[in-house]
Amino acid sequence: MTATKGIAQNNNILTQGSFEHYEEGRFVGWYFPNTTYFKKIDNPEEQRTPQSTKCVMVYPRERAHFETTETTPVLVAGNRKYEVGIWVRGKKAGCELTLSCMLYKQNKFVGTIDNFCTVKCTTKWEQTIGELTIPADADRCIIRVRISKGSDDFIYIDDMSMVMKNTAPTVPKLSSSDIDITRYQRELDVEWKADNYPKNTQWQVSLNGKPYLTTLDNKCTIKGLKLATVYEVGISAKIGETVTDEVKKKAVTGNLQVTQEASWRVPFLRTIGEDGTCKRTIDLFYTDLADIQADIRYWLDGMEYTPKEDKLTFSSAGEHTLEIIIKEPNGQEWELYYKVNVTEK
Repeated sequence: MTATKGIAQNNNILTQGSFEHYEEGRFVGWYFPNTTYFKKIDNPEEQRTPQSTKCVMVYPRERAHFETTETTPVLVAGNRKYEVGIWVRGKKAGCELTLSCMLYKQNKFVGTIDNFCTVKCTTKWEQTIGELTIPADADRCIIRVRISKGSDDFIYIDDMSMVMKNTAPTVPKLSSSDIDITRYQRELDVEWKADNYPKNTQWQVSLNGKPYLTTLDNKCTIKGLKLATVYEVGISAKIGETVTDEVKKKAVTGNLQVTQEASWRVPFLRTIGEDGTCKRTIDLFYTDLADIQADIRYWLDGMEYTPKEDKLTFSSAGEHTLEIIIKEPNGQEWELYYKVNVTEK
């Protein structure tokens, strides 16, 4: 909390913070419960500035409060810092107020920032400014003013404001321990923690220092890799124009379970369970395929099938047949037959 000369009003998102609009016994945009005694003041001698036509007078009974209304929410941006200002004058010194912030994602309550600012009243108009950071999962808020230390005489409140600080968004840090990599022979399944990041975060994934993909999801599969090879995966977050430092983690792909020349080596799809169950769309990822350049052909329910983007989609849930012919460049050849049960519609 700091006291300053003031903050710019042109970017003030507390649109009714000046208490200038009073209709049907209430200040527009504000909620005063029945337990909080307040009054509209339009006497020029009691205003903070000559330009001000109204302010609010509150009897500072301890724990009395008022707040912005749910019907006119204050729209905010996640991972950004805001300054909340309030002008206060007491008929007597000694009263104290606190500011709190209730956070929402659309209409769902997601948390509270309690007492982010304390205001000590004097007998002169003074502005106090509190600072708070809106978390990633919030897009609107309610600002509450509460009397934390009462007094036996009235206080005046005017020109509240909430302004985004002119800084880049606060971006949480990612560490290598937040990245989980599941290793296969030809693929790496990469997943990372994203709980503290906004949903529109763009994730930039690199492989051995080169860009691999950009995604809005917090997981991806890196495919087409070499057997038994060390790879370095990098993850960085882009929020608006701000990009975090890249966090890197190494992983080693698996090797063949048997030697390439072994007569009993049989490549198989690892995306079909041992009991034949699978999803309706499966990735064509193999175990014990020695050469990634192998010629592979597919027949689905007796009809030749051409996969798209290394994926195969069954026509429906239920039982299907899948035949596969694999020819590796060294002359080894296999014919696989699956009777599958698709469990996903």
